[in-house]
This record gives sequence, C-alpha cells and structure tokens, in this order.
Amino acid sequence: MSLLVRSASRLRSAWRRCEDAVRDMLAPADPLEDEAVIGEVESSRIAAMGRRASIGFGAAWQTSMTGRIVARWRSAFEACTHAVRVQLVCLTVAVVAAVHLLLLATATAWRTPLQWAIPAIVMVGALGMLFRNRLA
Repeated sequence: MSLLVRSASRLRSAWRRCEDAVRDMLAPADPLEDEAVIGEVESSRIAAMGRRASIGFGAAWQTSMTGRIVARWRSAFEACTHAVRVQLVCLTVAVVAAVHLLLLATATAWRTPLQWAIPAIVMVGALGMLFRNRLA
C-alpha cells in the first residue's frame, strides 16, 4: 500500500511541477523583456523581408487575373440572399464529395470503409440541406 501512496505522491508532485512550468511560460516574470525581444524581432531584416513579401504578394493578388475573377465571384456571392448562399455552398460540398467518391471508385488500391463513408455522409448531408425546402 505504501508503494501506491508513494507513486501517487510522486505523480501529484510531477503534475504540480508541470503546471508551474506551464504557468511560468505563459506568464513571463518580466514583461519589459518580452517587449524588448518583440522589438528586436520586428526591427530585424527577416521581419522586414517578410513584411515586404506580404505587401508584394497582396499587390500581385490584386492585379492578377485570378484575383480579379475571385473578386467578381465574391461580389456576386455576397449579392445573393442567405438562402441562396447556403444552397450554393451545399451544392459545392456535394459536388466535391461526389468527385471524391468517384476518385475512390476508380482507384486501383484497396480502400477501407471509412474512406467511403465520410464523403458519402458529407454528400448526403449537403444534398439533404440543399433539397430540404423542396421536400417539405
């Protein structure tokens, strides 16, 4: 019995040490040190290159053909009513699940039941939401 008590005591002690370590990591002792480190990182060349790359990617996306197409589709999507948006999303999910099932059916490798069940359930759920108003 004493072995069980000692083991439980050690486990409790280890748990407390872990809690203390996590608490120390999440709540640093000196917030000024953290601000100094954050300032150093933000003023580094790597952070500056990352900011320039982000700005460049954003500008490239805005001027790209794909960005313009996505912006047109997004504005058309936002102009729809909520019900139509839900139907469009359900239709998209159903088509993706059907394509996944088709790819599984044409694959030469052996498939497990869950690989078929999850896309099938998703497709049935999406189609159910798509046609729920028409059946009622």
